[in-house]
Amino acid sequence: MTGPSERRGGWRIEFGQNPRRRPGAPGGPRGPRGPLRPTGGGGNGDGDGEGPIRPPLSPEARRYALIALGIALILIAIFLRPLLHAPLMWVWRAPLPWIAALAVLGIGRLLGNRQRLTVADLQAGRYPGRGVWASSFAIAGLVFFVLQAVNPLLVQRSLAKNTEFAPVNGLPDTGVVRLVPREVAERVLTGSFNSSTERLAEPRVVNTPQGLQWISIRTPEGTVRRFTKQGGGLMLQNAQSLDRQFDQIDADFKYAPGLAVFDSLQWQLRERRLLVDLADPVGILDQAGKPLILVPYVKYKGFPIRRPVLGGAFLVHPDGRVEDLSPEEAAKRKEIAASGRLMPDTLTRRIHDAYALRGGIWNFLFLHNDQTKIVDTELNRQPYLLQGPEGRNFWVSVAEPYGKAAATNAVFVTDSTTGKTSIWKVPGSEGLTGNARAIRVTQSVAIPGVTIRTTDPRIGGSGSHRAVEPRPVFVDGKLYFVVSVIPDNAESVTKTVIINATTNRAVKVFDTDEAGLRDTLAFLEGRVSEDGEGGGADTAGDPAATTPPDAGGTTPPATQAPAGERPTEAELRSRVDEAIERQQQVLDDLRSLQRDLGTTP
Repeated sequence: MTGPSERRGGWRIEFGQNPRRRPGAPGGPRGPRGPLRPTGGGGNGDGDGEGPIRPPLSPEARRYALIALGIALILIAIFLRPLLHAPLMWVWRAPLPWIAALAVLGIGRLLGNRQRLTVADLQAGRYPGRGVWASSFAIAGLVFFVLQAVNPLLVQRSLAKNTEFAPVNGLPDTGVVRLVPREVAERVLTGSFNSSTERLAEPRVVNTPQGLQWISIRTPEGTVRRFTKQGGGLMLQNAQSLDRQFDQIDADFKYAPGLAVFDSLQWQLRERRLLVDLADPVGILDQAGKPLILVPYVKYKGFPIRRPVLGGAFLVHPDGRVEDLSPEEAAKRKEIAASGRLMPDTLTRRIHDAYALRGGIWNFLFLHNDQTKIVDTELNRQPYLLQGPEGRNFWVSVAEPYGKAAATNAVFVTDSTTGKTSIWKVPGSEGLTGNARAIRVTQSVAIPGVTIRTTDPRIGGSGSHRAVEPRPVFVDGKLYFVVSVIPDNAESVTKTVIINATTNRAVKVFDTDEAGLRDTLAFLEGRVSEDGEGGGADTAGDPAATTPPDAGGTTPPATQAPAGERPTEAELRSRVDEAIERQQQVLDDLRSLQRDLGTTP
């Protein structure tokens, strides 16, 4: 018995069976889950004819297509696998959102397949399982994006749990930091580089046998030269001298940053290790002064929350030889350990930031107990490289407490070779100045001929100079900040200001000539104390030097105890120390005047 045919939404629904058509033919009978074929088009124009139907692929054709696809993927993996780095790392770094989204889709598929399909659904052109399947896509997308947003917090929490922050009772005795800020180094290197065929990559501070230096890698300039030429070598700027002391080292690097396609340094290194993140390439020197390129890399541990760890380092030689070293092997290489660049600064910063989650995510978001924050005052972010004793180097970050407080709450010190991190928690009774406040203290220093611009609306924003990069440094176990005062064009360093974090005062203001440089290094190395003779140091901007001693023997208002209260022993000692320091500065000024009178004709 045949029944009438009816159209529902462009689909032909047959009632009964047409004996003249074989099963599987166009318009023939279908199983309850078989697809309904669309009609219309390609007929005789009255809408009753069947359209052209694409014949399905035969099993043999499908097999050949899968084989061709597999061969193409294998060829890409062999010859072009660096192109797969970005999509693979998107999943490799954060697998949790992908796993959760696929789980939701799988559940939706199972629930959709369990929906019963009735004759009434067929007559109405409905497929109940499709609604469940479509809903699962929407839910999977929502889960994916929510977990993508939350995953960085989970990674930082995992990093905090798996990192040992060794507590220490005090700071290292000494350390030397660079005197040239990055902004000035870039200007000096660019202004000293005389080449129309090369350009300079971003400079990185590196420890060399000659001391701390800014080193920039030279790469070909222009599209054609990127494809046809090699890397040109290194450009060095003395980071501990305020003069334009630079050096140019020639070396034809077969693989270097900035080269194109297969000669690109990133391409070559990603061919060797695909599932890692490369740190910024850094030019270093070996013990004989031979230029090399060091590229540390970061791998990921844990599942499904993956945290970054130091995976090793590539050491690239000019002839194209690439050494892939584990962290232990790299630490044993003298040229790498001495450079202070094995531990990437970006990874170190993530470790220092992660300490804020030691108390858990709930505490980080709402309670803020014992929570730290690392504040940056400019684009060149913390940590800063510190040259320690016995050839050791450290990454140092200064953290403030969460909230609006601006005092130093903790100091993080990470060995740049081993990656071991220690933390000194500042006792609550000690109010050490933070790095952001050190900038404001420098802005308030009166330096003859120098007007430092400030963003404080109460003071005003006019000025021709800026205070930049408060680098933490340790002198005799005490925390100081080295702040550079530079002109707006960043062509040089005008003054170097030393801020005592304990007293919140500018204790030294050094010139940038040869004598001032010598005095600055002598102070940082602990050979000259605050109240000792600075060997010609400029004290024009030192508040202690410009403030005359109080005739009545009283202390400044900032250090006086409130009326009616007896000063503590610590306050009395502080007053005595300040009075002695003021007297010493006055004596220094008198000796300077005496010397000037003695040399006047």
